[in-house]
Amino acid sequence: MIVVSPWSKGGYVTSEVLDHTSIIRFLERRFGVSEPNISPWRRAVCGDLTSAFDFQSGDEQLPPLPRTTGYQPPDHNRHPDVVPVPPAEQRVPRQEPGVRRARPLPYNLAVAATVATDRVNLQLSNRGRVGAVFHTRYRTADVAPGLLAQMFTVDARHHLSTTVPPSADGGYDLEVHGPNGFYRRLSGVAATGPEVTATAVESAQQLRLVLTNQGAAVNLTITDNRSGRRPITVHLRGGGSVSHIVGGHADGWYDVTVASGGDTRFLRRLAGHIENRRSSCSDPSFGRSLGRAEGSVRIFAIGSLRRMTRARRGVQDPSGARRLVVAGEPTGVACPKVIVRSGRLTGLTRLDDTLTPVENPPSAFRAICGV
Repeated sequence: MIVVSPWSKGGYVTSEVLDHTSIIRFLERRFGVSEPNISPWRRAVCGDLTSAFDFQSGDEQLPPLPRTTGYQPPDHNRHPDVVPVPPAEQRVPRQEPGVRRARPLPYNLAVAATVATDRVNLQLSNRGRVGAVFHTRYRTADVAPGLLAQMFTVDARHHLSTTVPPSADGGYDLEVHGPNGFYRRLSGVAATGPEVTATAVESAQQLRLVLTNQGAAVNLTITDNRSGRRPITVHLRGGGSVSHIVGGHADGWYDVTVASGGDTRFLRRLAGHIENRRSSCSDPSFGRSLGRAEGSVRIFAIGSLRRMTRARRGVQDPSGARRLVVAGEPTGVACPKVIVRSGRLTGLTRLDDTLTPVENPPSAFRAICGV
């Protein structure tokens, strides 16, 4: 859907869950009418389209538009509409690369697990302002076709518990999906041991991890898949716990993995976005791998200068080959991208992926770490 209005200008996107009833609910909000045929479930889970607008800062100025005279029929007569012909070889659509500015969303989700020898207890928590649907995928060799799928609806500021049995080999491997890229993966041997819980720190757009261990002493390795930093290994004694902060980069997007030295099957992967009720950007990893090599050019998505000034100095290429110049916009426009070639800042891409060559970094941009 494309929304066109003075309150939706700027190329923003919204990733709130919407459906066909959202348009009807938008009319309800606007005209004060009520549609009795919309179920309470849809009202709890699907939005009313108002998340696509910013009614506090509308812009009624019309942008320059291209001329349409080239589309006028030469004979000035109306002709039948063109009937598109589908391609003979159809393909699954690919995610468009790049990022867009994004509207704030009402989500704040969490998943906590407790593992025992005979079961895995999951607690699905919704700390947000609207209802949310959790999709679980449980891999098991016990039931054909080897994948059990379930959906759980959790109302705003509520939680729900469910139990998953281990496989015949004594292990478990399950995934939990939610709105706006929320993702959790949990796998390992069904036994008491380490566990990871996460809490969103909305004001700083950070994720606070608490690692606990109810089993024998173990080494846990934490990998921040978005920052490119070296993994961190912590030693936890039986009954011990430790906290770790993830985030502060990529406008609230996070992707972190926790592995165990005592169980090669143990994995906790947590990914998603931390909302702070302010505009942000879409997931920088959509349609593109961060740090992707393109000949001698590497493209990295970064946050705004306002955020990058708090980043550590010496950001490195994930390959370790060389250092990068990191720059941002003082205006706070989310997620520009910097192109570095042979150790020099040579180009800057904007949100629409248009490339601006840079001979010398202008005063509007400042290097956070030099080369």
